[in-house]
Amino acid sequence: MIFCDYIDELGMYYLYTHGEFDLEIMKECRARLLDAGATVASLARPVIQDISDVELTESSLAEFRRHINQGVQTGEDKGTYPIAVHVGSLGSYGMMRMYTALAEAAELRHEGQLFHSMHQEEVARWFSNAIGLGDPERIVRLMQQKRLEAIRACRSAQDTVLWGPGLSYLVENAA
Repeated sequence: MIFCDYIDELGMYYLYTHGEFDLEIMKECRARLLDAGATVASLARPVIQDISDVELTESSLAEFRRHINQGVQTGEDKGTYPIAVHVGSLGSYGMMRMYTALAEAAELRHEGQLFHSMHQEEVARWFSNAIGLGDPERIVRLMQQKRLEAIRACRSAQDTVLWGPGLSYLVENAA
């Protein structure tokens, strides 16, 4: 399950993954946004992805490889926007290191645009600098607030893709 929200004032997305990590759900989220009227350009914005409640495993690595190969074949997602990933364990941290190396080797994503850490404060500091905000405490507060919203939404959800209020606003005003 994935919770996705858009924070208009910062021009960024917040993603929270609950349950098993599944890149197919992330693709479904993107497809739904495009179907709802979002543009490819509106999706190419900075992202904080919270996967701290998910354990990445060897099967995650296979998904990463598949995702990278698809990206290379289609020419999609050669993102230049920053992505900060909050992981919850050393194993997940290692898997993200492998993803970063594979994505950079495939020229899908530059290592300087992707950061991951087990520490929320480190994620916030890097992300704040990457988007030119210079206020990591604000990003930490935002991450904590959005995480609570996401957990509440995931508890009662039936769907695999959940939209936060900012994302609903973005889609409704995408014209």
